[in-house]
Amino acid sequence: MDPSNGNVYVCWARFTGFQSHLKVARSTDHGDSYQISDLGPVRNMQGCNLTTAPNGDVYVAWRTFDNNPGNTNPQDSFIYLARSTDDGATFGRPVQVARFVDYSQVASRTPPVFRTFADAFLAADINGVYVGWQQKNGPNGADIAVSRSTDNGATWDPPVRPHSLASHLTTAT
Repeated sequence: MDPSNGNVYVCWARFTGFQSHLKVARSTDHGDSYQISDLGPVRNMQGCNLTTAPNGDVYVAWRTFDNNPGNTNPQDSFIYLARSTDDGATFGRPVQVARFVDYSQVASRTPPVFRTFADAFLAADINGVYVGWQQKNGPNGADIAVSRSTDNGATWDPPVRPHSLASHLTTAT
């Protein structure tokens, strides 16, 4: 919900293999009715998250995944973000926030393969827009990364880990 105007927002991803759809519903009457915004064709994606900024802009982020997991391409998962400046009625062209190595285990490991739901997580304040996600951290397994934009989502700082044994913030790999 946007505290500045009372609008309610909900996003969802229809994950049906090669027919992925990303939608945002907004209510300008406290949930009595909703209007749907279609963010256009989005391929190989799952999940979404949204937030509102103090200036009323609405942001939605989602994650794409490896379309060919048999290929050893090391960085073929992405986080994207789109911005609305008209209370969620329409959204601008998606911007790539990050490219990363997805986390998955192989069948020969103990425990065996499992799927992680590595959505994008969003927040916004007067200092910027923040996106967090799960990614692979070398041979050690999964890790968390966070990136910030100070220009309304147009560009993104290099991702950092919000934790580390050696220091407070380190550049994510």
